[in-house]
Amino acid sequence: DTALAAYEHQHLPFDRIVEELHPQRDLTRTPLVQHVFALQTADTESWHLRGLSVRRIPAHTQTSKYDLFMAVRETPDGSLEGTVEYPTALFDAATIDRLARHYVTLLTEAAARPGLPVGLIPLLTTGERGELVHALNDTKVHYPAGECMHELIERQAARTPGAIAVEYADDRLTYAELESQANRLARHLRSLGVGPDTAVGLRLDRSVGLIVGLLAILKAGGCYVPIETDAPEPRMMGILADAAAPVCLVDAGRAPADPGPVTFVTVHDAPADAPGTPPEVALSPDNLISIYYTSGSTGRPKGVASTHGGWVNRMRWMQDTYRLRPGEAVLQKTTLVFDDAAVECLWPLLVGGRVALIPPGLHRDPVEIAEYAARHRVSVLQFVPSMLTLFLEALDGERLSRLGALRHVISSGEALKPELLRLFLDRFGADVPTLNNQWGATEVSIDSTAHRCLPADVHAPTSVSVGTPIANNQVYVLDPELNPAPIGVPGDLYIGGDALARGYLNDAAKTAGAFGPDPFRPGQRIYRTGDRGLLRPNGSIVFLGRQDDQVKIRGIRVEPGEVEQAMLELPGVREAAVTVWEPSPGDKRLAGYAVPKPGSDLTPALLRERLKERLPSYLVPAALSVLPEMPTTTSGKIDRRALPAPEDGESAASAYRAPDGPVAELIAGIWADLLGQPRVGADDNFFDLGGHSLLATRAISRMRAELDADLPLSLLFEAATLADAADAVERVLLAELDDLSDDDLAHLMETEER
Repeated sequence: DTALAAYEHQHLPFDRIVEELHPQRDLTRTPLVQHVFALQTADTESWHLRGLSVRRIPAHTQTSKYDLFMAVRETPDGSLEGTVEYPTALFDAATIDRLARHYVTLLTEAAARPGLPVGLIPLLTTGERGELVHALNDTKVHYPAGECMHELIERQAARTPGAIAVEYADDRLTYAELESQANRLARHLRSLGVGPDTAVGLRLDRSVGLIVGLLAILKAGGCYVPIETDAPEPRMMGILADAAAPVCLVDAGRAPADPGPVTFVTVHDAPADAPGTPPEVALSPDNLISIYYTSGSTGRPKGVASTHGGWVNRMRWMQDTYRLRPGEAVLQKTTLVFDDAAVECLWPLLVGGRVALIPPGLHRDPVEIAEYAARHRVSVLQFVPSMLTLFLEALDGERLSRLGALRHVISSGEALKPELLRLFLDRFGADVPTLNNQWGATEVSIDSTAHRCLPADVHAPTSVSVGTPIANNQVYVLDPELNPAPIGVPGDLYIGGDALARGYLNDAAKTAGAFGPDPFRPGQRIYRTGDRGLLRPNGSIVFLGRQDDQVKIRGIRVEPGEVEQAMLELPGVREAAVTVWEPSPGDKRLAGYAVPKPGSDLTPALLRERLKERLPSYLVPAALSVLPEMPTTTSGKIDRRALPAPEDGESAASAYRAPDGPVAELIAGIWADLLGQPRVGADDNFFDLGGHSLLATRAISRMRAELDADLPLSLLFEAATLADAADAVERVLLAELDDLSDDDLAHLMETEER
C-alpha cells in the first residue's frame, strides 16, 4: 500500500524532496536513495524529422549515479531488455552478471508459475543450485568403518608403548603407562555400573589424571560429562542428575558432603592389583562419547550427546590436515567444559604425539602459555580470537625465538577479524606457523569448516572467512524456505554429514527443533546452527553473526535466557533482564537487571553473591543493576533498548575510599581505563566492576609494564580489591628488591638520580 500510495506523488521533483528533508550530504553517494529500479514501457511511436533518418542510440556515461541502478525497457515486440549501472568500487562484473541472471530466472519462473508465492520463486538456475548444494559439499573421504576413539588410542599405544603420551609439570606417562592406568580405572568404573552410553561426570583439574580419567571412561563404555571445577555444587548435582550419571570422577577431597545417588571416585581409587588390560565392552561408532552441557535459552543447560563416529571423523580430518608427527606436542590449555579441549586431549594420542598440560589457572596468562609452549616444544596451539590477541601482544623477540617448534595456530569460537590476522602476520610472518580459522558447533563434533589464512585476508571487509566444509561435512547457506541462498546473499547456516550429534539428552522436542531432515540428501539430517553467513564466489563461507539472542562471551556460548531464569529464581526478585553490553568494540559482557519484590533489600552485591551459588563464573553478569521498574514497550514487554547503561546502575562499593599510595593510584588508573569506570576506589573489586579473565590478563600485562615487575596473573584472582592488589604488588616489589645484589641496588639508585 505504501508503494502504491507513493505513485500519487510521482511527479514531485527529486530535488524538491532533498531540499525539504535536508539530509546529511556525502560526496560518495546520492542523498536519500542509493538503489534505483526503473521500468520503461514500450515506445511504439517513431520519430520523424523532415529530411533526416532517426534511430535510438544507447548512451554510455561511464559513470554511476547510484550504488545500483537497474533499468528494464519494454521493446516494441513485447520482450524486455535491461541495463545495470554500478560503481566498480563496490561491485565486480561477475557479481552484476550473477544479479542479472538471477533476475531473469525470477521473471521466467514467475511467468511460468504465476500462482507461486513470491518468497518461493527460485533465483538459481538448476546448474547453480547443483553447484551450491552438491559440488561445494563434495567432501567425501573414506575412513575405516567401525572405529571408536579409545580403540584407536589402544592401537597407537601398541605401536609406540615407550613413547611419552602425557606431560604435566614433572610428571610423564608413556603410552604403555597411560594404557595400564586407564584400563585399571575402566575396570573399576565397570564395577560401579558404567557401561555403553552410561554418563560419567568428569570434574578434574588439568593433570595426567585428567587424561587417564577421560580415557578410562571411554574404555568402560561410558561417555564423559565435563563439569567446571569451580561450578557451584547445585549446578554440578543438577547436571549429574539430568545425565543420570551414577559416577563422577573428581580430584581428591572434592567430593560433596551429600553425594546423593552419585558415587564420587578419584583416578587413584582403582585397585592396584586390577588387570592392566582393557575390559571387554561391545561398542560401535553410534555409541556416545561425550555429553557437553551448553547454555540453554529456557533457563536449563542442554546436554549435547555426541557419538564416537562423529568425533573419530573430526580427529581423522585433523590429522589429514595438520599432519601431527610422532613425538610432537599439542598444548592442553582449554578448560575441559569447552569442546575444543577434546581435540587437545585426544588427537595427539591417535598418532603418537604428546598431550602437554598447562597447570590450572595459567591458561589465562598469555606469558605462561608462551612459556609452556616453548618448554614442551609445542607444535599446535588453539585459541579463541580474544585470547590469541593477548598471546600475540605478549610475544617479544625472546619469546618468539623459543617457539621454533610451533607449526600451526588454530582460531575458533569467535569471528576472526582482519586486524588480528595482521597482528599475527606481523609477529610470525606468512609461512610458519600457519593461522587456521575454524567454525562449527558442539552439535556437529566441534568444528565443520576450516580456512588457512593468507595475507590477502587482511583486506576482508568484516571478518576472515571460516573456509569450506571439512571431511564428510556439508554446510549450507539457506533462506527461510530452506532453499540455497545465492552467492553473496546472507542466509542461515546449516550443517549436515557424518559428524552430527545424536541430539539433546532427554529433550526430544529441542532435538526435533534443531535437527531436521536434510532437504538435499534423503535419509540424512541437518543441524540448524542459528548462525548467519554467506558464500563467496570461491565457495568459502563468511560468518555474519547470530539470528537469535545467543552470544559468545570470550568464545563461550551463552543464552541470556538461562541467566535471566536463574535471576528470577532468586529470593526477592520480581523481574529480571539480561542483555549484552559492549563497553568497547569486541569486549562483550553480560549486564543483568533486576526489579525487587516489595520489601526486599536486594542489592547488586547480594545478586552477585547469590548468582555465584547457582551459576559458573562465565554466566554471572559482569554488571548488575537493581531498578525500581523495568522500562516497557507499548505492548507491555521489557524494552531492552531503554535499559540504563550498566555503569549507571551498579555501585560496587557502598562508599568511595580513595586509593592509598602511589602503587594503588597507578593500579586504579589502569583498572579505570580497562573497565570503563570514571574512578576506582580502594575497596572496589576488579570483577564486580565488570572485569573478567581476559581483562585481568590485560590489567596484569599493563601493571607488569608500568612497574617493571614480574607479577603473576593469579594475583588479581587472589587479591581482587584495589587495596589488596596494591598490597600484593608491593610485596612482590619488595621481594624483588631483596633479591638484588649491592651492585644492582647501586646501579638502580644511580639510574633514579639521573
